[in-house]
Amino acid sequence: MTFPADRLPETVRALCLKEQKVDVQARLVGHTLYMSCAVDGLIGVDLDFDKKALETLEGVMMSGTRASLSTDAKVDFLSVRVADARLGSSITLLRYVPDIKGILYMRYSRDEFESRLVIETDGAPDPDVSQEEQKDITLPDFMARLVASRLHRQLTGNPLVSVFLRVSQVRGRADGGEVVLVCVRAEDEPLSESSLDVLDAAVAEVALDVFKKYDPNGLLIHGLLKKGPPGNRPR
Repeated sequence: MTFPADRLPETVRALCLKEQKVDVQARLVGHTLYMSCAVDGLIGVDLDFDKKALETLEGVMMSGTRASLSTDAKVDFLSVRVADARLGSSITLLRYVPDIKGILYMRYSRDEFESRLVIETDGAPDPDVSQEEQKDITLPDFMARLVASRLHRQLTGNPLVSVFLRVSQVRGRADGGEVVLVCVRAEDEPLSESSLDVLDAAVAEVALDVFKKYDPNGLLIHGLLKKGPPGNRPR
């Protein structure tokens, strides 16, 4: 199946219906292909991701990848969002299409490829992202979101770090050549100076790694601003 630019959303939807048995909404915004769908039961009774739901997410991502690589449209970014109305939450996967080509051409390892994936969760139950929220993603946008995504996983994945930092969410955006990170904590009590030093070191390490990958000469991003945690001065 080919995916002509003028019919890309329709052919992507048809592919997902055929291969994944999922009704997907698709939209091409500039060079960004957005896909979204609804599933029931993202989280199982064991409080882990449900295997079937994950297979659905991976299948939709695979279909979107196939479309992105087989269309005459220029697709730079692929965003797949799966929402669970029962839980009132959703998960978004965002890929830079040249990274997909890179793993196919064996330019880097599987671990390196996974480090380039943006994973975001939120509490929005509606699988249809409004057109106001959908924009043509730029490389600085992607870099900011990747820094935030990796930092969030690093700060919440280690139980010890999670306990003393209490960072519940990290969001990133690009603004005028700067990556702006917003750290949200589960409590308002300010962090100690030593804890802030740990957090700043983690931010610097992740940001430097992402910038080296996508902007080694500093042509796109020339600054990093961390806001919060609440009760602490910006650093």
